[in-house]
Amino acid sequence: IEGCPVNYSLSSDYTVGANAGTTHAIVVNLGSNPNYNVTTNSGTLTVVKANYVGITHPAVDGGVYNPNKTLADHALNANFSWVDSTITPTVGNAGYQVVYNADPTNYNDLFLSSVKVNLTKAPVVIGGSTTQTIDYTAGAPYTFNQQALTVSYNGTQLGGVFEFTGVSTYTVASTYQFTAVLSHQNYEGSVLCTFIIKSV
Repeated sequence: IEGCPVNYSLSSDYTVGANAGTTHAIVVNLGSNPNYNVTTNSGTLTVVKANYVGITHPAVDGGVYNPNKTLADHALNANFSWVDSTITPTVGNAGYQVVYNADPTNYNDLFLSSVKVNLTKAPVVIGGSTTQTIDYTAGAPYTFNQQALTVSYNGTQLGGVFEFTGVSTYTVASTYQFTAVLSHQNYEGSVLCTFIIKSV
């Protein structure tokens, strides 16, 4: 009959705060319906995990760069962890990926891709051939051999090729002194050098 509503109500054993993954019956409770023959079907309610919103993490104060330290050595706030804790963070990094989850039962993991580790350059000792001598030949340019310098961190000489600023090219026989400054992402240091171009 047009305009006559079906009288019913719904009930469930679901309560606010039920854990994700749980299933709860939905029951249709019929009232008085003299004008209809009503067939009902029960249903279910499944609670699914929620997504975190607005979660952030500040930059981490990592102190001085240490080639022997990985992200695992730099603590995060509670319920955060590094996605790859084996990475050695570098000075001036753009950030590393972390994951957050304070309630894994009810929330999906939240991934943040740019948590920075603030680091300062580590001091090193510059050694090796800081004094170099070469015989002068008219018209030839002479450049101090910066690859003959060594770089040591905590008493251990580092491998690899290092570049220095302050090293110039000379054309006149003389004795030159200058400060060679290491140009490197993670290390800092300088040394006074002497370059002798001998007249022959």
